[in-house]
Amino acid sequence: MPPFLRPWPALLLLFALPAGAAPAPSPLDVVSYALDLEVLVAEQSIAGEIEIRFTTQAEPLSEVELDAPGLTVASVRSGDRALEFRSEGDHLRVPLEPPLRSGEERTLRIAYSGRPEKGMRFAPDQVFTAFATRHWMPCHDEPGDKATLELRLVLPAGLEVAASGRPVRRETLPDGRLRHVWREERPVSPFLYGFAAARFREASLQEGPVELRLLAPGFTSEELRTIFARTGEMLRFLERRAGVPFNGTRYTQVLLPGAPAQEMNVLTLMGEDDGRAVLDDPREDYLVTHELAHQWWANQVTCRTWSDFWLHEGMVSFLVAAYKEFHWGREDSDRERILARLRYEKVHAAGKRRSLATEAWERAEDMSGPITYSKGALVLHLLRHEIGDAAFWAGLRTFTRAAVAAGGLAESRDLQKAMEQESGQPLGWFFDQWVYGLEPDLVARHREEPGAVVVEIEQRGSQPWRIGLDIAVETDTERVLRRVVLTQARESLRLPVTGRLLSVRLDDGGWLPRSVQHERSWEMLVWQALHEPDAAGRSDALLALADLCKTPEAPSPCAGLPALLHQRAEDDPARVVRQIAERAVGE
Repeated sequence: MPPFLRPWPALLLLFALPAGAAPAPSPLDVVSYALDLEVLVAEQSIAGEIEIRFTTQAEPLSEVELDAPGLTVASVRSGDRALEFRSEGDHLRVPLEPPLRSGEERTLRIAYSGRPEKGMRFAPDQVFTAFATRHWMPCHDEPGDKATLELRLVLPAGLEVAASGRPVRRETLPDGRLRHVWREERPVSPFLYGFAAARFREASLQEGPVELRLLAPGFTSEELRTIFARTGEMLRFLERRAGVPFNGTRYTQVLLPGAPAQEMNVLTLMGEDDGRAVLDDPREDYLVTHELAHQWWANQVTCRTWSDFWLHEGMVSFLVAAYKEFHWGREDSDRERILARLRYEKVHAAGKRRSLATEAWERAEDMSGPITYSKGALVLHLLRHEIGDAAFWAGLRTFTRAAVAAGGLAESRDLQKAMEQESGQPLGWFFDQWVYGLEPDLVARHREEPGAVVVEIEQRGSQPWRIGLDIAVETDTERVLRRVVLTQARESLRLPVTGRLLSVRLDDGGWLPRSVQHERSWEMLVWQALHEPDAAGRSDALLALADLCKTPEAPSPCAGLPALLHQRAEDDPARVVRQIAERAVGE
């Protein structure tokens, strides 16, 4: 896949719940985990013993239910007493006698083993976790249940370790293996636990009080410094946008062959190919920014339930574009927005519709993908356009600070309240529509009348929404811009113009998450592909031309489309338009 169509970093939400409808949050409240984990790299297996200290948010709690898919449990103990337990599907269930009451604490000690098919990947001289913490340690895998962790990791000698949290000590065992002890002293969600071990080469950078540790077996120290040269600038940018400092004194970035990009606490893992992409083109720094942004939006501010997972992935995908606007310029920011729209429109066309925040999902994977990542980012772009830069960025800081102060958990309505506070506007309608609703299709037609263009717009959905729409009409004498707010199922707008009509552009700037279905002539689309002032307009016209020429009723001028695409692939000033034209040529 070409780099410019790179999918969202976490291909599947492997660390979320298994198949089945989303249940209500459990009353179980884990306080801490202490894990002794022996990793047998050659055998691709693990053996562990975990101590879980917990309380309850509701009483009485008569049974503990933990996530442990694929793990074989040998025993469960509380103090010196062996407890009954049963493994059912992906869960470990332990009856409590007597039941646990609010304010009490209990401790379970669980011995287990397994050969993780998910959650951990092995290679010669290499092992790393890959999302799905529950596949390598029994845990309460809900984002709202944050806990501390002490990880005592036994590995063959010669492998260096990077893990979430901070290193405490390293011990040599009698058989020559090493025990690496790492500790998460700040409560974090279990999906943020993890580690990577390999024969690393290492480099480091310093950004204020934060050490940037860079690890990879396949790159030189100088290459690592080049790949991550802008991490410090990204960190400062994100601190300003969050209004909250980076939470720690060390941030580790790891590159390993075949590794999926993933965030952990103060640790990021990416594939070697991601590093090579940056060496080839410094602008391909999407994942470096994306995973760093998770140190705020996922780690410090965590969705209370998986239903608001977009507050992680949609938020950081939006902030990638914001950083690119800051460092590389508006064109690169627009590129991220245009590509996000293409991803979202593709999945929407495939019939995979759902609201951004919802409990109506059937599989864990449904909470990931282009709706969460791409639509989430696009909704934030639209909100920024709706209320303005000053209010939006102030609202983001207010949201982030308030969530951190309240223990680090947040919901979509918390973001709404912060944006309302800073904008002075009621925004329930915006969140009801774009976060909790299913947007209607917008279908438009235009016609010319003496001295005017009439635009007719239809909202095709269960009910009409309130939708702000920017309309641009270009003639050979003027460019007319008009902002309208749609509220009816069908509306007709009359725009006075003079001169010969060249272009009618609906959603000027391309701010809506999906494009307006607008039938235009071959001549108008060609003009727009060549002359629209923004990359979104030229891209939209090229894609509309390609779609038009695929139909059985394709007009005869379609014979000239390859020449136009080649021209745009070579001459358009925007990289994203050149790439879209090049892809269209190939198709």
